[in-house]
Amino acid sequence: MAFGPRLERLPAGGVVHSFTGTAEEARELTTDLGLYVGVNGCSFKTAENCDVVRGLPLDRLMIETDGPWCEIRPSHEGWKYLVEHYARIRAREEKEKEAAAAAAATEAEVATATAEVDGGNGANSGQQTPSSAAPSTNGDARRQRKKKPQQQQQQQQPGKKNQKASEVPERFKSVKKEKWEEGAMVKSRNEPCTIERIAIIVAGIKGISVEEVAETAWANTIKVFGLDE
Repeated sequence: MAFGPRLERLPAGGVVHSFTGTAEEARELTTDLGLYVGVNGCSFKTAENCDVVRGLPLDRLMIETDGPWCEIRPSHEGWKYLVEHYARIRAREEKEKEAAAAAAATEAEVATATAEVDGGNGANSGQQTPSSAAPSTNGDARRQRKKKPQQQQQQQQPGKKNQKASEVPERFKSVKKEKWEEGAMVKSRNEPCTIERIAIIVAGIKGISVEEVAETAWANTIKVFGLDE
């Protein structure tokens, strides 16, 4: 046994946190000893680390931040799963915006066509209407509506530097330690509020939903520490 005979004297159950060990060590901890394994930013530094996390059984998994240390950095192998996660969110939101814009454009076209028909009927009855009294600008309006999305898209396209920085959005404001501010994080200081990133990365590595990771980890926590929901 790699962890020595003294382990048998300890009370049953426990968590090996900040795990960065091998797959063999993980199997010994979870299968042979019945322990739980906690993962954080340090558990995703390399491709080998991520492979070990992929093999961890969910019913023995804990997620943690180990703040103020072990933050997840862009240089870590696990960072790419954050990038992929938020890229999917942006793609979905973009599709929803496009669908909403298309629906609005269709509605506007129908309204314009209806107004033109009503205006024509008024002219045929000998009554002067706003649409018959003045030249129609509906065609110009439609052309302007078609141009606006393209113009807005050109204005909203970020530079390469900003685009790279926004691949993984910062949900919480952070400031330099010299400019401490209540309610804000200190730059490069990890905090418990970043635990969602751990769940996102584990979900990406295992190919499951973030909700499943979070709910299972919470159930494990309640079981190990005897908490009430």
